[in-house]
Amino acid sequence: MSARPLVALLLLASCGERDMTQDAPILITRPDQLDAAVGKRVTLQGEFVYSKIQTILGVDVNGNDLGPNVRVATASGVLQKSVTTKEDIDRAEKKLGGIIATRGPGTTYALVDPEKKSLARATAAR
Repeated sequence: MSARPLVALLLLASCGERDMTQDAPILITRPDQLDAAVGKRVTLQGEFVYSKIQTILGVDVNGNDLGPNVRVATASGVLQKSVTTKEDIDRAEKKLGGIIATRGPGTTYALVDPEKKSLARATAAR
């Protein structure tokens, strides 16, 4: 067998090998599943809260289009976690010269659309 067919055969064989974790997002249906999925591609499915900051399972999403009557929604993206301390807030207020609006100290999660670099869009669950 000459080198050319062998190289072609090796290339074809390697085409089927892919990292399947990028194709299949992790399904999150409970808040206690969040920490294990930080930094990974996930699909959230669960309780939707329509307020100033819309959330699914307590995770920030873009749900502006859904309205207050939607109770269950889904969204997909990369899960991010942020921990804010009282010291972080005090430092920011000192730097900016006054009181700033915050959620206060604590842990928050956001679902980010990696292509748009913004909050992932939520859709009503069917």
